[in-house]
Amino acid sequence: MSRILALTVSVLALAAAGLATAARARAEDQGVTYQRYADIRERLYACHLEGKDGWDTQTDARKADCRRLARYYVLYGWTGEGFVLHVHCRSPQHCIPTPYGEPPADQPMPAGSTVYDLKVSRAAVHKKKRRHHKKARARRSRAAHGSAAAAR
Repeated sequence: MSRILALTVSVLALAAAGLATAARARAEDQGVTYQRYADIRERLYACHLEGKDGWDTQTDARKADCRRLARYYVLYGWTGEGFVLHVHCRSPQHCIPTPYGEPPADQPMPAGSTVYDLKVSRAAVHKKKRRHHKKARARRSRAAHGSAAAAR
């Protein structure tokens, strides 16, 4: 009888330890989820502020990041909330997990919310290639002017 009791107690202890580990892992997952959500929200807000004042201070890499973020996400908030911004996904394929306490990013925005949509100017996709034919141009120039170097 004591063996059964000892076995039962040890199984219960292992189950409690497993539940505590699972709860801790869930809490760590929520921390990672919130960190990613907050990072995207802060980057979108920085892009929004930069877009209001002009795009003169951002690097090309930062502008490209803003364009990518604006393609997938939009910021919104509503009055009476104390200027808390939330992330909304434009597309379900690129939606991020939403941490507890935040409105779901893949659900419609609440009625009456203020949307902070980015208007990011598009950079030229393909820059014009410059062709450098310095040697050929120099040879033609020397030949046209009759220099001694052209006779080689």
